Amino acid sequence: LTDPDPGVRAILYNVLLPVVGSSALSEQNFQAMLACTSDSHAEAASAACALLGANGNPGALDKLLQIAADSSAHPMVRREAATAIGKLGRIDSRVLDTLEQAITDQQQVVRLAALAALMELEKTGQVTPEEQEQEDGTTPLPHPLDIILGALQGEITIPQPATPPVEVTLDTQVDNPEADQESRAAENEEAVENAAPELELPETPAEIVAEGDVAPAMSTLDAIAMANVETMMKTGHPEKEIQDEITQEYLEIVEDNKELMQRMRSNRKIDAQEDIRRLAAHILAETDREEVLQTLIQALNDDAAIVRREAAASIGLLAQRNPQMEALSDAVGTLITQLAIGDLDQKITSARALSHIGNRTALIPLTEALTAPEFTLRVAAIEALVHLSLNSQDPAKADHMVVRDVPPLSIARKLMERLEDKEMAVRVAAARGLAEILQPLQEESFTRKAVEKIIDGVTLGTGEEARLIGRALRRFDTDLANSILLANLKQADDSVKRSVFIEMIEELLTERDNPEQAA
Repeated sequence: LTDPDPGVRAILYNVLLPVVGSSALSEQNFQAMLACTSDSHAEAASAACALLGANGNPGALDKLLQIAADSSAHPMVRREAATAIGKLGRIDSRVLDTLEQAITDQQQVVRLAALAALMELEKTGQVTPEEQEQEDGTTPLPHPLDIILGALQGEITIPQPATPPVEVTLDTQVDNPEADQESRAAENEEAVENAAPELELPETPAEIVAEGDVAPAMSTLDAIAMANVETMMKTGHPEKEIQDEITQEYLEIVEDNKELMQRMRSNRKIDAQEDIRRLAAHILAETDREEVLQTLIQALNDDAAIVRREAAASIGLLAQRNPQMEALSDAVGTLITQLAIGDLDQKITSARALSHIGNRTALIPLTEALTAPEFTLRVAAIEALVHLSLNSQDPAKADHMVVRDVPPLSIARKLMERLEDKEMAVRVAAARGLAEILQPLQEESFTRKAVEKIIDGVTLGTGEEARLIGRALRRFDTDLANSILLANLKQADDSVKRSVFIEMIEELLTERDNPEQAA
């Protein structure tokens, strides 16, 4: 604990983490660890806070609260202090006030750690005996979950400065009119001294031109543009539209990259107040309480897109962990709407959430998303369709209003169409999805057609997905896939196709009991 190298001390604290839970620190070492939380080296100090949280000694609470509330401390140290407070499991007014204040911190890592600590206290925390004695019944101590719900609903706001800065103008600079007049006079004298010299007229007068001989004044850019137009009109060769397919493909890639960069930049510009609510929605996915789900469903209609997206993601996680929650059906309608009209991130998140809820009402909207212009959404729709088809609830038993059901074989036919998609990721996702859907159906003829089309699709492109498709073929009958690949290998008319088939065969047979067969 007294090693001069802070890196050594930090490693020591991390090594002790799994030990102190079952064998607590001695009083001497505990006091030494309390002192280590003030280490000037941020990594060592943060590791010391984590160790105190794992140790479980409530005597560290005061020190950890002090660190979490110190806005001048390193964010990494404050994050670990807040996390340790949650692990100590003691609930009183000081703890809740400190964590609620940390939710509004300028540092995102501190905000998230404070919310996570409140959720930990909600699960395992106990109100301290001292706090129970102080309660007089008029102001009951709030539950940690109530604070998180309030953060999502916008009840916790970042405090504004008490006195906003006063804008200084010429009229408010001084209160003394005489001094103000003297100041302005000095400014005028200085302006006269620094003024540009008087413009001198030429000795010889300029040539007088007749009206119509001089073109009207225009900017330099306008003059260049007019010159280009005149040149094109004289040559008689107007600009032609680009018909080259390679150039068109390049321009499409450029546009896609520009759109991606705009999305990434917009995601980086997060308002701190919206980020608090987003983080609260993220943390709420850890509990299955009914009021939490209802609050998240309300957040699906929030004005902030980032809050709507995080609420949909949390609902999906809740459905994945506990699909029997009755209130999940209340989110289906909104998620289907956002799958159709939301931004790209919202559409992808909604598709994943719908797949876990298990309501077959979403099958038709997800099928329509297979033709979306964004390939990432097409991939998400394929994965959601497969999962929903295999893991959905019975509509009659679950009382789901399914107007038109889509059987698994119809979904398989839709995925067959995606095997000709121009994007490799979509083709690979369709191949994997077909394997999962067709395996329990026992449709031998349809399965053979699917495997043949999957293999043919690789040769239609560049063949770069050969190994990925080979791994996807393992989910089918490997003997069937291997026989089709060997037949194609014998009929291949060039070395490129032969190498593609060999790569698929190698991937298909690598994990079999007899690896020599692949060789």
